[in-house]
Amino acid sequence: MLRIAVCDDEEDQREAMHQMVQQYVSPPKSASSIEAHIADFSCAHDLLASLGEGSVFDIALLDIYMPEMDGVTLAREIQSRSPDTRIIFLTSSVDYAVTAYALGAVHYLVKPFAQKDVFAALDRACASLPCVPKKIVINGEHRATSVVNIDDIICVESVGYVRNVTTKNGILIEKRLTLSDFLSEFNRLSPGQFMLPYRGYVINLAAVRTVAPLCVEMKDGTKIPLKRGDYTAVKNALFDYSFVRGGGILNDHILAHRAFCKQRDLWVPCGLSVLAF
Repeated sequence: MLRIAVCDDEEDQREAMHQMVQQYVSPPKSASSIEAHIADFSCAHDLLASLGEGSVFDIALLDIYMPEMDGVTLAREIQSRSPDTRIIFLTSSVDYAVTAYALGAVHYLVKPFAQKDVFAALDRACASLPCVPKKIVINGEHRATSVVNIDDIICVESVGYVRNVTTKNGILIEKRLTLSDFLSEFNRLSPGQFMLPYRGYVINLAAVRTVAPLCVEMKDGTKIPLKRGDYTAVKNALFDYSFVRGGGILNDHILAHRAFCKQRDLWVPCGLSVLAF
């Protein structure tokens, strides 16, 4: 579960932020959601008291200008007790921007901010967390619904009027969402993890075993055809996703592996942390 703290001494601002965060984790009319708990605090001391009682937050959205204790001081206190908490500052001024980033804040939002700005900040915070469960609702036959972690999805295939969702635990039938809907939801929850390699398919790059010029083989053995001209695009997408998953670290081992695969016209994920699926 994603645990989010919102701290702002102004009630209307606090409630507005709460609503935007709620819409981020559970978008209306969306097939996907993130299991989350949002805790609101009207002052720094209340948030610190909650930490003292054992609460832990993955993300903290902090107003900078608060009485008694400002958001920057609060951020330092949070980091001393919970160094893995991602900090997003909320403020009406850019005066503290340099200080904020020196503290390692993932974002600095200047009021008034639009929903898209809040979502972008939360995207950055979530992307830097070690593991945030990301789920999507599958609307099956006979009004049956299933909630699936997108990391368990191997691929989605469009077959007539339905989509076959292949997961680690079997195949589910989706009757409402199109492939474009799926890709949109996947990109919102985990940018770059899924792609359209060929007409009629969406694949999970984390579930790819090999990419050859005319075929993508998934870890469950599913083989998805490729047009030769699309091979490079799929290979590069896989490499880019692996690079991001690995924290953006390129080393000689990875580059040598890429060169080895290039010589053989084949892309096989290497056994490094960047590709530890």
